[in-house]
Amino acid sequence: MTLRPRDASAKDTDDRIQQALDVIIARDTGGLAGAYLYGSSTTSGLGPESDIDLLLVTRRSLLVHERTALVAPLLGISGWRGHADEFPDVAHRRPVELTSLVLDDTVPLAAAPRRDFQFGEWLRRDLVRGSLPQPERDPDVVILLATALASSRALHGPPLRDLIPSVPFDLLREAQRAALPNLLEGLAADTRNVLVTLARMLHTVETGEIVSKPRAAALAAERVDADGADLLCAAAREYRGEERVDWDRESNRASALADSLVAMIRGAYR
Repeated sequence: MTLRPRDASAKDTDDRIQQALDVIIARDTGGLAGAYLYGSSTTSGLGPESDIDLLLVTRRSLLVHERTALVAPLLGISGWRGHADEFPDVAHRRPVELTSLVLDDTVPLAAAPRRDFQFGEWLRRDLVRGSLPQPERDPDVVILLATALASSRALHGPPLRDLIPSVPFDLLREAQRAALPNLLEGLAADTRNVLVTLARMLHTVETGEIVSKPRAAALAAERVDADGADLLCAAAREYRGEERVDWDRESNRASALADSLVAMIRGAYR
C-alpha cells in the first residue's frame, strides 16, 4: 500500500517517505514483516508541527549496512523548524520519527522491550556525524505499540494486529508511569506538547485507551479548574494549528495545570 497524502501541502513529504519505503521494501530490510503509519496521521490529522510516525516490524535485528541505508534517506526527508540555526536547509521540513522493532522482541511483550532502531530529529547532530542508532531497551516501546495498535495504517504487510497482540493494561500503565519524569523535564521547553501528552496519559492510565491528544485534552478540560481548562483547550488549538500561545508568559499557569494533571495521574495508581 502506498502513502496517500491528506492534502496537497503534504504531497512532497509523502512522496519522499514513499521513496524511503520503496528502498526498505526492495531491500527487505531486517526481513521486513510490516511497515505502518500511526500517530496523529491516522487519528486527529497532522498539525502544522506534528511528526510523521512510522513503525517497522522486522524478523531480525538490522545489520550495520541496513542501519546506514535507513539513516541516509531519512536525513534527506525529515527536518524540524528548531534546526533553523544549525541545519537551516532542513528547517522547512516536517519531522519524521521512525522506529524499528524485531517481532520476536514484542511477543511476549516485556516491560521494557528492545527497540532495534530509531530515527528522530533530536538525533540529527549525531547521525550527521556518523553515529548509528543501536538496539536499546525502552519502556516507551510499550506506549508506542499501544498507540499504533489503537490506530495505524499498513503501508506494507498485514494489519499490525495480525503480527502483535494487544498490549496488556498493566504493562501500559507501568510504561506510562516510567515515562512521566522525563516528560515533565520538558515542560518549560515544550509546554504545549507536554500538557496535551499529560492529558492523554491521564485517560490511558484510567481506561487503557489511547486517544488523540486533542480528544484527551478536551476530556481532561472537563476535570480541571476553569483556568486550567482554558489553557488546556488553548494547547489543543495550538496543536491543531488554530492559534499560537505565548508559553513563556503562561509558564505559571502551565506549571499549575501540569501539577493538577500529574496529581490525577498518580491518583490512578492508588
